[in-house]
This record gives sequence, C-alpha cells and structure tokens, in this order.
Amino acid sequence: MTPSASWFLLLALTPVVFLLLTWFLGAHAYKEENKKRYSLLTMFPYEMLEGGSGAKNATRVSYYFYLAASAFAGSYLLLTLDKHTYLLPLAIVVLVFFVLQNVALLALGLISAYNPKQHLLAYVAYSGLSVLAEASSAVTFANLMPVDSSLALGFCVAMVAFAAIHFLLLVNPRLSHWGELRSTMDEQGNVTTYRPKPFVLAFSEHLALIFSLVSTIAGLLGFLLLNLK
Repeated sequence: MTPSASWFLLLALTPVVFLLLTWFLGAHAYKEENKKRYSLLTMFPYEMLEGGSGAKNATRVSYYFYLAASAFAGSYLLLTLDKHTYLLPLAIVVLVFFVLQNVALLALGLISAYNPKQHLLAYVAYSGLSVLAEASSAVTFANLMPVDSSLALGFCVAMVAFAAIHFLLLVNPRLSHWGELRSTMDEQGNVTTYRPKPFVLAFSEHLALIFSLVSTIAGLLGFLLLNLK
C-alpha cells in the first residue's frame, strides 16, 4: 500500500468508526435513561446526546470526534495537489464546505426539536451545505477528466447524485408537517401520543448524515484511484 493510499484509508475509516461508536453508545445511553429502545426511524440525533450521564458524555465525545474526522476528510483533495496543483482553489472550496457542513451538524446535534425554528434552520443549513460540498466535488471530478475521463466522469455523476438526494431530502413536502403526531384514546379517555414511524424530520436527519458519510467515502475513493494513475 502506498503512503497516499494509507492516508486515504485513514481518512475514510476514521469517521465511519466514530459514527458507529456514537450510534452504539447513544442507543445504549438512551435505553438506559428512557427504558425504551432508540430508533433511527423516530428519534432525533440530538436525543442520543442530551443528558448528563456518563454514557451520554461518552456519546458526545464520540460525536465530536466524528465531526472532526468528517470535516478533516474534506481535505482529501489536498493530498493530490502534488499532481494536480491547478485544483488548489477547488480544494479550498470543498474543504470550507465540509467544515461548515459539520459545524451545522454540530448545531443539529445540540439544538432540541422543542426549539423548532432553530432546529429546522440547523437542518436546512446542514442539508444545503451537503449539496454544495457534493456539487463542488462533482466540479472537481469534472476537472480531473484529462487524467481518466471515464473514471472521473463516473465519480462526477455519483457526486451529482448524492447532491440530488440531499436536495430531495431538503425539499420533501412532508417536512412541512413534521410536527404532526399520532394520538390514541383508551376507554378511560386517556390520550397517548406517538410519533409516526418514520418520523419524517428525525429520519431525514439520519438519512442526510448517512448519505453525507457515504458521499465523502466515495469522494475519497475516487481521488485515491485518480491519484494512483
């Protein structure tokens, strides 16, 4: 394995490990505190993080490491500049979008949905910056077509597809009704409220996070393959 491939592998695997660790620790902490299972379909990411228990503190630390690793993964273009110096302006743009994207994700993990305006703003910012990060990555791959036209074109199309997915998640018309809950009444007149499954905003946040990570790994893989040419 070349030193370059080692760096790419480190950049790709580190955020995956910390995201999985965050989900594992967060689900355990949530079940411990609330006596019910955490569900990606109905629970918000911030619900894994809020609270003062030791398990929640460990989850937050893992989440912060994930954010740092994910933002740092946006530096993958900088690893290829010895061969592609003309990409420096695009490398800086992509890195800035990745950093801002993860700042928005930090806010999304800290702001409760009980503050709906701020929470929705954080989600819109995160999804919008994801679109911009992936679109700028697509432009970068388009600029690498002289290196390998078919490979660069394939990854360019993949980045456009990821940007389109994030855009569709952002403009989903069901999001305007995200706060509507399902209620039932028993024979004694007691009303119990349930979140629908999936709970559209909570599930969209997890989907956006997953697609962002997958697109980052795809970008890393693309630049690794093109860098080895």
